[in-house]
Amino acid sequence: MRIPVTLLASVGALMVTVDLKAWVDEPVGELEGRWSVVTVTMNGVKATERVAGRRTITVHGNKMTVKPGVSVDGNGKVEPGNADGDEATFTLDPTKSPAQINLTFGSGKNRLLVKGIYMVDKGELKVCYSPEGRPVDFASAAGAGQTLFVAKRLKP
Repeated sequence: MRIPVTLLASVGALMVTVDLKAWVDEPVGELEGRWSVVTVTMNGVKATERVAGRRTITVHGNKMTVKPGVSVDGNGKVEPGNADGDEATFTLDPTKSPAQINLTFGSGKNRLLVKGIYMVDKGELKVCYSPEGRPVDFASAAGAGQTLFVAKRLKP
């Protein structure tokens, strides 16, 4: 039986493409669902329990929503933000250690891409990101420009 060389080349190219594409547009099942925020630290400033404890993170498909949102006031204090929540689309690279996440907030001229890392372990989700470069650990030191969320999975 003879198989055309072009067919073999096409299948080989497809296999190489699949092997090289580590970034995925859909979350691994472990991220999907609702999470209750335990702590939020932005640029080294930890939110009070009152602010952090009222937040949820919802992951559905390639969308992540923190509701209500959070922001930093003029004095560097973490405060409630947008009541409708902050929504981002994301892609993942679970093959890296730690696993990587790219989040895109907004659209058009207001579009902001932030690079981060994430981890799910024993019902706990950690996401650390920065617009200034991908974090290397799950921390948010003062002046680092990083945001760290720690959350617990909510039962469906």
